[in-house]
Amino acid sequence: GSSQLAHFVRRAAAAMGASLCTVGGSESEDSDDFAPELCRARARDYGGCPARAAAAEGPGSLLVLERCRDLPVAGARGSTLNAFACGATSEAGIGKAFVCASVRHGHSDLGAAAVWPIRPYASSPAWYSARPLGTHLGRAPPGAELHVEVRTESALLATTSTPVANLPLGTPVTLGLELEAWVESARTSRITLQVLDAGAVCSSRRVVYLVRHGQSAWNRAQSQGNVHEMARRTDHPLSEKGFAQCRALRSRIDAAEERGEAAARDFCRPGVLLSSPLCRAVQTAVLVSGPAAARP
Repeated sequence: GSSQLAHFVRRAAAAMGASLCTVGGSESEDSDDFAPELCRARARDYGGCPARAAAAEGPGSLLVLERCRDLPVAGARGSTLNAFACGATSEAGIGKAFVCASVRHGHSDLGAAAVWPIRPYASSPAWYSARPLGTHLGRAPPGAELHVEVRTESALLATTSTPVANLPLGTPVTLGLELEAWVESARTSRITLQVLDAGAVCSSRRVVYLVRHGQSAWNRAQSQGNVHEMARRTDHPLSEKGFAQCRALRSRIDAAEERGEAAARDFCRPGVLLSSPLCRAVQTAVLVSGPAAARP
């Protein structure tokens, strides 16, 4: 039903953190005043992580980059950094932006740098993805710091550093970003991240089931050479054949569950259900997952 679909869309949008951003200087879902349940759904629950002393025994530490707020990108409110654009303007010579994090002790890097790209024009991008730091923060020497940079291929935009000892495991931490002198912005830039013990996160076996969306109206138009139908909208729903494909797959899953197949039983009781917020993907997820899409 429509309420089930709306509920799943909210969950899908929250899980797809990269879609919650400010683009072209206008506020979208990123605003704390808009759909606050999405904003509050951003932090994953990584409870149960062992104490920091145990982290030294695992395979290493992971850094989860959750989101940035109010980066000085082109078109962002209060920003005069107009050269920071999609793919960069040739006259400015500024390349695509990214976030880079590493653990430093003095002038030396410990482990490897972790890198996340920034979507063009997004002043408040979100990732909610983890990268290995290549070192155990539990073994880091006294005085070691986590150093984070927001930069392009040719220019440094902002930095922040914090002692490793100040980073609790499994708890989101928000840090202020110090803008470079040449960057002008009327707003305070921030970054939210958290450190995880890779041993605790990756210790148990996990199974991921991937389902491609059914045939969309775009797919049908492509097969027919119908350029008008392909180009007249940007978010194509499922076609009639696509709906039929989804129902058929769900019937096969139900039949397998009735036969007692473990894979089908696990598929119907997922720990987390993720979907692109695009119409064809959400429709497929609701139809194929069935009751699982309605669970909070």
